[in-house]
Amino acid sequence: MLSSLLITALGIVAAHPPTHEFAVHQVYDFPDPGNWLENLAVRSDGHILATRLDVPQLYQFSPLVPNSEPTLIHGFPSTAGFTGLTGITELAGQPDVFAFIAGNFSPAAVAAKPSNCAVWRVDMRQQTPNVTEIAQIPQAAVPNGMASLDVAENAVLISDSTLGNVWRLDIRTGAYTTAIDDPKMNKVRPDAAQSVNGIRIFGGYLYFTNSDALFFARIPIHANGSAAGPSEIVSYSVGDGLTFDDFAIHDDGTAYVATGNGNAVTQITPDGRATIIAGNLNSTELASPTSVQFGRTEQDRCTIYITTAGGLEAPINGTVIVGAQLAAVDLSR
Repeated sequence: MLSSLLITALGIVAAHPPTHEFAVHQVYDFPDPGNWLENLAVRSDGHILATRLDVPQLYQFSPLVPNSEPTLIHGFPSTAGFTGLTGITELAGQPDVFAFIAGNFSPAAVAAKPSNCAVWRVDMRQQTPNVTEIAQIPQAAVPNGMASLDVAENAVLISDSTLGNVWRLDIRTGAYTTAIDDPKMNKVRPDAAQSVNGIRIFGGYLYFTNSDALFFARIPIHANGSAAGPSEIVSYSVGDGLTFDDFAIHDDGTAYVATGNGNAVTQITPDGRATIIAGNLNSTELASPTSVQFGRTEQDRCTIYITTAGGLEAPINGTVIVGAQLAAVDLSR
């Protein structure tokens, strides 16, 4: 089991035994099973935007308002040719303006049909959100995670979970090119559903997960998003075969990673120590978590919000699925 090894040559620290320290609070549970929240972005006012993979819809949640219902921000008609949405990120220098990915995805296989993926913009600064297309990315296979570069670049990076690379998309022109093609982003098994998955930029590095290789890694990048040096593995997953998805990084460098088939969130310290801090393999409280983000208001800055697929990625105990969830974990308690 790779997570149990101490590989000093790579600077990998042995994973700590799983623990379950923090309580999980359900912000919203979809009433019926069969839905999949894929990713989320937190607005500065505390609202949360979340994409759905099972249908091409973007929702807004109000986690600070008890018992509130989600609001549909945008749904694509069937004529658009999209079946689901994946990554979402706020654009640098454009507060409350977000980019998100739409494509013809199959949640079961996490696959897409080439030439039918596009990046869209949603402007939340108006009373009625404005949704416009930024660019089509026909060469992409499964565009998944997304992160914004600095404002001067006016661009985003997009992980491709099938091709095992990272695209750079210019928000102004719609031009895109391969920014990073690193071996650690590739699949280990040719028939695996995903390789590189979630991505975040922090401290001059692009951090990323590889869902097939079961690790959390990073690579130094230039301002334009290209690689500035070799990649390195920070940590493997705690349990045997547990997969990493999207994640959030605290200001202190600690990462909180959605651990999909483990129904948990894994904390990874800057020195690579991995510990499960919420959820449970045999519990439905975090059923197939997909992404994590920190709150942005004074009230919830110490809270992580987690989207889930309701067990569709890996049914609990092999059979149980529930409605998709938006959950919260207060790390200050």
